[in-house]
Amino acid sequence: MPVLVSDGNSGSVQFDDFIVEEYDADGNFVRRIHNIDPDPKPWDWWMLYETRDSEATPFVSYTADWGSTGLGGSASRSTSGNAHLGSEALTISGASGKYGLSNEKLKFAIKQGHQYRISGWIKGSGVTGNGANLALRWYGFKSWDTPKPFTRATLEQDFFDIDNLQFFIGANVPVNIGDVWHHGGQLPQRPGRPRLGQRHAGHHG
Repeated sequence: MPVLVSDGNSGSVQFDDFIVEEYDADGNFVRRIHNIDPDPKPWDWWMLYETRDSEATPFVSYTADWGSTGLGGSASRSTSGNAHLGSEALTISGASGKYGLSNEKLKFAIKQGHQYRISGWIKGSGVTGNGANLALRWYGFKSWDTPKPFTRATLEQDFFDIDNLQFFIGANVPVNIGDVWHHGGQLPQRPGRPRLGQRHAGHHG
């Protein structure tokens, strides 16, 4: 998960327009995981989630979704209109100790042996201490959360786990499979219930 860090810095630092990329064990580019431009949430955010290029992840980059990630320090979090891209940048001011901002919606699965790189725009004012940086924070799976691949077989299993599905099959009537639970690190996720509806199912049918 990307983390914006200010370390013992009594000044202010602005963060904006950053990317996370994955490389294989030989250093070859694999994919761009995130291309983030933190901006205010627009009134029609639900429409943007459905229609924009998923690589830009507009749904998960709103400034309001960023909060303290618990690195032990304290600071003031705000937004600034002096952005590198879009209308706002995230700002950390007056950091005592190491303080970080993160967005839970930007968690992603990693592959053993691969390399991950984060880069972006940082602008400081009155910077002290250890300054600021971009970082990646790793989390392990919970004991009950077993990773599963994003495959047709896995999706079929999730569909058959829908409550009362056998009733619909036996009665030969339609069933809505628009929302499906999937516990695993290989699927595009958001906190709560990942949307894997007909749009995703159609890719693997």
